[in-house]
Amino acid sequence: MTCSYYSLSSDENQYKQHKQHKFSGSSYASVKDHCAPPGREEDGRRIGLSNVTYPTAVKYEVQAYDGASLIESSPVGLPKRKQRGGGRRGKITTFSRAARKRMMKKLATFRREVVARALFITLTYPAEYPDGERAKRDLFSFLKRLKRKYPNAAWIWREELQKRGAPHFHILVLGVDFIPHGWVALAWWDVCGRISIEHLKAGTEVRRVKSYKQCVWYVSKYLAKGEEVEAELGRRWGLGGCWRRFVGALRVFKLVRSEVANLARLLDGILQRKAKGRRYKRRKFIARKAFWLYDVSPILDRFDGIIRP
Repeated sequence: MTCSYYSLSSDENQYKQHKQHKFSGSSYASVKDHCAPPGREEDGRRIGLSNVTYPTAVKYEVQAYDGASLIESSPVGLPKRKQRGGGRRGKITTFSRAARKRMMKKLATFRREVVARALFITLTYPAEYPDGERAKRDLFSFLKRLKRKYPNAAWIWREELQKRGAPHFHILVLGVDFIPHGWVALAWWDVCGRISIEHLKAGTEVRRVKSYKQCVWYVSKYLAKGEEVEAELGRRWGLGGCWRRFVGALRVFKLVRSEVANLARLLDGILQRKAKGRRYKRRKFIARKAFWLYDVSPILDRFDGIIRP
């Protein structure tokens, strides 16, 4: 399919010249409609492309993970935006908003039925705790033991600093129905160097979730919580194990803008009602990637009726 192009800068100048004249009645309306800059019709000014040649027939690629909770839209064929930043990556000192978004999107790709049976493990240190590098080695040693014990498991881990400055870890485990608390306590106590009997008794916690909603609440409260203290601890989160076997089946759709607009209108309306008075910001999908965290299965069941009402 070929795309039609407009030069927005020339048409805007023409529109400004016509706007200087006075019109009355229907003649003014007809001239205004005829000379309206394509930038307004095609949302060029809103997306910052008013001074470039802008394709009016843009294709969109929509990705949905069947059985999971992520729907993502991205335009295809738009002019590239000017890159901001770049270069060598600096040291990680906090859990940024971008890192939180990536972690929540990765969790949303897992099938809901698997997430609803997840286990949460918390690992802490006693009064004497190591530095960040040693704590990360302890975590990876524990995860290696977890993989040997449960080879079909997958996990998402998150490192967080307590108010006293000690690091501790939250781990979301998938694909395992039951993990004895005694095994977790003994493995973490052994990895940390068998510090004390008190640490063996109170250094770990294992909790099972009852539903998908409770799992998302727990992740939002603990794994995705922001940090008040900055420290050079390296990566704050990661995933491992056989996590690919729990990802929902990826379905890709090629849509035009009107079809994506119908889909976005429905999802924004649902999520805005679920917000229950809290502030909800509608997604801007025209010239950038956008995503929605919602149950994908009912959307796919009536997908054609949503995009072409």
